[in-house]
Amino acid sequence: MNNDRRIMELSLPVPEAAELTTKAAEEGVPTSEYLGVLALTGAYGVSHPVVVAFRNRPKVGINGPQTPKGTA
Repeated sequence: MNNDRRIMELSLPVPEAAELTTKAAEEGVPTSEYLGVLALTGAYGVSHPVVVAFRNRPKVGINGPQTPKGTA
C-alpha cells in the first residue's frame, strides 16, 4: 500500500475473516488492501477514487478479451 495510508485494526468473525483472506488472494492483493477497498466501498460507495482504481486495475491471469477460434 502507499505511504499515505494508515493501518487500522478490524475485528471479524473467524469464518468471514478466512473467506476475505481467500478472496484477497484470488484478487492477487494483500488482505489489508482488499479490506481497505471494501471499507471504502461501504463507507463512500463504488465511485470513491480508490475503489474505482481497484476495479479498473489489471487483473491477475486476465490477458485480454477472448477471441473466437477459427475453424480449421
